[in-house]
Amino acid sequence: MCRIKEPLYFAKDFYEESREFHKGKIRRFQYIDSKAYMHLFSSVTTEKVIGEATTHYINSKVAAKEIYRFNPDSKIIIILREPVDFLYSYHSELFAGGNEDIRDFKEALAQEQLRRHGLNIPSSVIFPSLLFYSDKLKYNDHVGRFTKTFPRQNLRILIFDDFQKSNSHVYKDISKFLNLDEEFVPDFKIHNPNEQPRSQKLNLLIRNSRLIEFLQRTLRYDTYNRLRIMGKNILLRRTMRKPLSPSFRKSESGNPPLKRM
Repeated sequence: MCRIKEPLYFAKDFYEESREFHKGKIRRFQYIDSKAYMHLFSSVTTEKVIGEATTHYINSKVAAKEIYRFNPDSKIIIILREPVDFLYSYHSELFAGGNEDIRDFKEALAQEQLRRHGLNIPSSVIFPSLLFYSDKLKYNDHVGRFTKTFPRQNLRILIFDDFQKSNSHVYKDISKFLNLDEEFVPDFKIHNPNEQPRSQKLNLLIRNSRLIEFLQRTLRYDTYNRLRIMGKNILLRRTMRKPLSPSFRKSESGNPPLKRM
């Protein structure tokens, strides 16, 4: 895999959205041109398969076509999660990353319509559509952009629950899909546990400081990302998410986003 887990290179529409929202500037992530993107794979030697894992490609309206234009033989792996659990986890990730300023999950969902009209959008968000929660659940539309672009044999669509139940079984299926050694078994462990800011004020202050923008402009992408990870470990702490109440899962307040799939 490339040096940066989510370079976002093929989601050109999100770059444009960020430029418009931040009046010409791209905040808190760098635009990667083709030369910089290829440099992320500069350590490749005899590997049979190389790739990356930008989760936002599935929400991008142009990423599928951009990936196909870059390499029509690309193989695409999509993992889908049960909608309510996915949104709950997604909101927590946005809050920890400084893109969301509302800690309460239900309240954040309730703000979506106002945010679609440009209201109550935190200045720290990378691009506003990150906060349009119901859009993330339009699985048919998102997956459809890839099924319409790539031949079926180049796509593997998986369910997150299956991966949780049997890491090794799903990994073996992926290895077969990629024509890799099916007998190899990696060390399965959790790499992205739930995290929350130690101090939200400090978290936003650091993430949106001019120092961050200076480092983005002056450092190489992989160097900046190493520093970003170090800073993340300082600003955030691992914590368990409180389980959603069964009543909320069934309530009217929890239903509207799920009806827009």
